[in-house]
Amino acid sequence: MNLAKIYPYVVPASYIEHAPNGPDRFILPIGHDVFAMLVHDLNGVCRNVLPSELAQAKLTSAAAHEQALENLERLALGAEIQKSKHQGPTGVPFVLWSGHWLTASCIRLPRLHAFATKFLNTDTACVSIPQREAMLLFPLSTKEQREQMQTLIRKNEEGARKLVTWELFELSAAGLRPFTEQ
Repeated sequence: MNLAKIYPYVVPASYIEHAPNGPDRFILPIGHDVFAMLVHDLNGVCRNVLPSELAQAKLTSAAAHEQALENLERLALGAEIQKSKHQGPTGVPFVLWSGHWLTASCIRLPRLHAFATKFLNTDTACVSIPQREAMLLFPLSTKEQREQMQTLIRKNEEGARKLVTWELFELSAAGLRPFTEQ
């Protein structure tokens, strides 16, 4: 197993229905029926990491996920995942990450909150991962502004081949959690 080529892959619940059962925390829940599983990057095609491969490499699930996140962070810092800042429907800024099949998986990056704080000038952000090749970050703002952003996101991402979720996540200094309107 090439540890430099394993990544966390964020997927909807339907993707894990037939995934092999592994040790504790082999597949991690993120919320909104979204999960992070481990995959091998085989030059743009992915294959699930198998529990037997972890055992053979003498890796725990936690260690494998940690290595996968380090690999993802290196990928995110490179040019393969593009980041661009835009203005939303009511002038609310948002940052679009795109261009790679692991883009939505960047929702798990440990330094994502620092990025959002810097580029959006807010301590609490919303994160949307409508499909595997898109992640949007924008200020938590008001309910009306969130709804307008969700409308914009759905309009632009609805036809995507590998949908993940239309639900939002809240990103703060405390971490990532599923967002629900109060």
